[in-house]
Amino acid sequence: MNHTAFELLSSPKEIAFISVDNTQGFENQALQELYVSEGEQAAQGSKAVVDLCKGYGISLINVFDSHPRGHLLFSQNYKDKKPFEMISYEEVKAWTPQEHGLSQRAGFGLSELQSHLQKVEQEMLWPDHCIQGTQGAQLMPPLEESDFDFHLPKGTAPVSSGYSGFEQTVLDNILKEQGKKVLLLGGVATDYCIGQTALDAKKLGYQPYLIYEAIRGVAQETTQKMLFELQNKHIELLTHQELMEILSKKFNS
Repeated sequence: MNHTAFELLSSPKEIAFISVDNTQGFENQALQELYVSEGEQAAQGSKAVVDLCKGYGISLINVFDSHPRGHLLFSQNYKDKKPFEMISYEEVKAWTPQEHGLSQRAGFGLSELQSHLQKVEQEMLWPDHCIQGTQGAQLMPPLEESDFDFHLPKGTAPVSSGYSGFEQTVLDNILKEQGKKVLLLGGVATDYCIGQTALDAKKLGYQPYLIYEAIRGVAQETTQKMLFELQNKHIELLTHQELMEILSKKFNS
């Protein structure tokens, strides 16, 4: 493995741990929102990374879904859509203000939907999850709010994909202001929000690493596809043990 990014650091202050969507909506199966299989293990793995990072003064940032009920990606905001179905620009481009598939609950207009889908072509629709002000948007234990230096909600606008921790947040501003170079990622889901956050981080000039024990994916096929894409962008997986050894060798020797 290539750990050059760590070797070039002069201080652990140049590292940040980003917790992505370690929320109860994804990781507390009892809530029955959008549970990611073994999601609670991602929270436990992330807590272990948090505890390790605290010993080095590494910044800790919590980025989490906090959606309005009228969000564009919620299937209930359409008349004839179910969770895990796709919605495409081809489908909605002929909709009119008089004839359309939006439900009364939708927090966005037809023109906003058409404009968004024209850019991205299609989106996956999800069940309601991580709604602002509900338990689903809260941190999953054993993680606690006091563990983190910053809390950044994402997906707060009705029209947004909201997968990446950098989308419509001040995450990049914080990292740039603090001179961060290496980012450690934990949370869910590898095939969606973790993966997109890592890809955006790379585009923005950071070197991201996914911590193996601290991440979980929605589905095996899409997770493997994302991991392959990340590998092609030179974004690596690290185990907790490997991270511990790298930090100790670099900053304790």
